[in-house]
Amino acid sequence: FFASFARLHPRWHTPVTAIVVQGCWAIILVYSGSYGQLLDYVVFADWIFFGLTAATLFVLRRRDGDTVPAYRAPGHPVSTLLFIAAAAWVVAGSIGSNPGNALRGIVLLLLGVPVYHYWQARLRHS
Repeated sequence: FFASFARLHPRWHTPVTAIVVQGCWAIILVYSGSYGQLLDYVVFADWIFFGLTAATLFVLRRRDGDTVPAYRAPGHPVSTLLFIAAAAWVVAGSIGSNPGNALRGIVLLLLGVPVYHYWQARLRHS
């Protein structure tokens, strides 16, 4: 991201600029709508990525083959599948209960794709 956001304060060793910008963004979000709307956006997006993160466990286990896994996943694959199903249920419930907010959430997520590619291209050229 912006290098100025990553600079650490000389005394506190924290990214002060990033903290201030994030605080300002949070204030804007608080005053932009209802708490319920914000919660809908966050729950919808979070659970999409929670489910995708759990799904990567299958990819990692398959890729690593017969080697001893570096991490334990009690009950895998059943527990992992149950978690993915629960995540899908939460996402479907969000869509069913408020399709407008879900659509806005999808649009916001998709807007992140070109932003991601832009920043990746900038990193490659620097």
